[in-house]
Amino acid sequence: WEPVHNINEGGWKNKLGWGAVEPNATVTFFASNTTTTVKKIQLSYLRSYGSKWDATARFQLLMKPEEPNSSSILVETFDLDAFHDSNTSISYTHILDMSKRPIPPEHTVELRVDLIRGYSFKI
Repeated sequence: WEPVHNINEGGWKNKLGWGAVEPNATVTFFASNTTTTVKKIQLSYLRSYGSKWDATARFQLLMKPEEPNSSSILVETFDLDAFHDSNTSISYTHILDMSKRPIPPEHTVELRVDLIRGYSFKI
């Protein structure tokens, strides 16, 4: 995964983000030592057309207490597809509603993203 900042290159104009650049790419994002309860996370991702976008990413949301020797706890896993049947590139929103299992304060929130099919995905 690498930052995508092709704002002046045309195509996917103004759709900045992180992009998978090879098969089986993996990235993890962290929000350390949260100060409030996390009840929702909003994620934007690109869906597009053509064989380049025939891909699926698996997202794993984890939480880890800010205590020595603590382990990460899996909160939720879900898959998102990058391809759609429209000759457009559109940003979609996926909202994780965790109100039934919120992440308490003083935890690290981890979002692991694994490209499980294809070679191109953008968040």
